[in-house]
Amino acid sequence: MTKATYITFLIFLSFVSLGQNEFSSSLRPYDGFENISEYMSVIYGTFIPRGGFSTGGKLQFVKIRNLESNSVSTMEIKRMKTTKRGDFCFYIRPGNYELIEYIWTTTNGFIATTQTQTITRTNTSADSTANSSQWFRFSVSPSSLIYVGTWQFKEEPISFIDEKDEADKKMKQNYGHFDFSKAKRSVPK
Repeated sequence: MTKATYITFLIFLSFVSLGQNEFSSSLRPYDGFENISEYMSVIYGTFIPRGGFSTGGKLQFVKIRNLESNSVSTMEIKRMKTTKRGDFCFYIRPGNYELIEYIWTTTNGFIATTQTQTITRTNTSADSTANSSQWFRFSVSPSSLIYVGTWQFKEEPISFIDEKDEADKKMKQNYGHFDFSKAKRSVPK
């Protein structure tokens, strides 16, 4: 094997291993078909998306990382055709999570551009003493219904607000079989 081939091979391996860390699976929206169990919980909350004409009816996503398994999951946090705040409800495995990336699309005429923002304390005004990490984190306990707050991404700095009472009333209309008053709170900090 020549030196150039060997170096090319090492570069190829580094790209392959980098790409594996970026693989993510999608969290499934709650549909009522799977029970909450020791291995599956449900999170819910409200999302206030980046707005404006340029983001219109485009999908928006948030990537989260499970700290125990280091796996990355994507949440389709804003559905098509909605421009204002919207509720979300997902199945999720128990564990500790951190929010790592926000993805949205803007349009300019016929050209769509995907925008990505790393979600860290450095691009927010949140008090860094609340958590020693640069990431916003939340926890999901087994067999639980977890309220994760209102995620405000409309304006900088992004923020996470506890509006559980209002969210519970709205969620009760769509998911009446849950007793939202007994849901645990785990708003990202």
